[in-house]
Amino acid sequence: MSQQLEIDNEGLVTQFIEAWEAKDLERILSYMHEKIIFQMFEKAPEVHGIEAMRKALEPLVIGVETIRWQVKRTYSVGAIVINERVDRFESKDAEGKEKLMEFEVSGVFWIKDGKIGVWRDYMIPGGVFKM
Repeated sequence: MSQQLEIDNEGLVTQFIEAWEAKDLERILSYMHEKIIFQMFEKAPEVHGIEAMRKALEPLVIGVETIRWQVKRTYSVGAIVINERVDRFESKDAEGKEKLMEFEVSGVFWIKDGKIGVWRDYMIPGGVFKM
């Protein structure tokens, strides 16, 4: 495998994360393969295809004020990119009280044809989990 391929794949995942932080759903989706497979956490049902992803992600992206993903480390081997990160979603309830969701995960991304073909997140045992 080419080291440049791994660098490019890491860059794609980094840009994907930047799209999340910008809360730009169309940009988020643009990094995904049309036949994307997504699993939010172990035992969660898989989401298949770009339109199903749009329906699954739209309420999350629109329903929060701030999205921050802190990437702690990233590894890549060929078409696979793995990152350890803390995903933070901030919003306010109807009374203006701040709400926070925070998850420490390992994300596994399989890059296919220059897009994210499979994305699975795994909760880190003993990691941050706030809702």
